[in-house]
Amino acid sequence: MVLWLISVRSVWALYVFVVLFGFFYGGKVPILPGLVGSLFGTHSLAEIIGIIATSAGIGGMIGSVLGGYLYDKMGNYTLAFLLAFASYAVSIAFSLMLKQPDKPLTNY
Repeated sequence: MVLWLISVRSVWALYVFVVLFGFFYGGKVPILPGLVGSLFGTHSLAEIIGIIATSAGIGGMIGSVLGGYLYDKMGNYTLAFLLAFASYAVSIAFSLMLKQPDKPLTNY
């Protein structure tokens, strides 16, 4: 989806992106607590989700500043979107290397 943004030339294509991205990105909200709870138990569920949200916020803050800087230097967002794509690709690769634990790491 991020690579698609490089070729967007009309406001309608941007609207389609926003709807699709928002729909699929929002799908993680109900899944995250269940996934974290099944892997780590529920004793520290709020703390773990807080760490995840904080790290995502820090990444969003750095990414938006970096994207603005790259736009100022290059006159477009192409490199910023390519860096975002590379970041997602690295995340997917690391996620695929994970293995399912035999049991939750803590008791419920």
